Amino acid sequence: MKDLFISMGSFICVQNFVAGPIKCTPLQPDEVASIIASTRAEGGKIKGYFNFSSELSEEEDRRLHQLLVEFEAATGTRLSKDDFFYDCDEDGDQFPRINYVPTVTETCSMLVVEYLIKYRPNRDLKESGLSDRYAVSADGLSFCLFETPQ
Repeated sequence: MKDLFISMGSFICVQNFVAGPIKCTPLQPDEVASIIASTRAEGGKIKGYFNFSSELSEEEDRRLHQLLVEFEAATGTRLSKDDFFYDCDEDGDQFPRINYVPTVTETCSMLVVEYLIKYRPNRDLKESGLSDRYAVSADGLSFCLFETPQ
């Protein structure tokens, strides 16, 4: 049984979080679904990371939601927002995973999902609001699987 850690974005330097040799495999979007499905079928946990600040802002919440929609459109696999949060505490509160990256080992692989952010310098530099700055494009999603060689 293997767990799968899904990192949304290139905010993590993967080589800092490995235990021994590592293999990197670029994936096509249609290959992602089977990896997630087999992880779930074998009882492995799916955990995700998104670049949250210390508190989840409305903008970050919107960006994560949009990214999950684009991820499903590209791969055919639905991820839940719950995959990116710790389990509820004793008060029933849920907190995003911040600065949390497991080590890539024999029992944990890492799927890194990179995406392009559409940036319009003429408009974005003149305006102080960031609401339109973080549009995610499904065409900009790329996938790499990091795991220990077998």
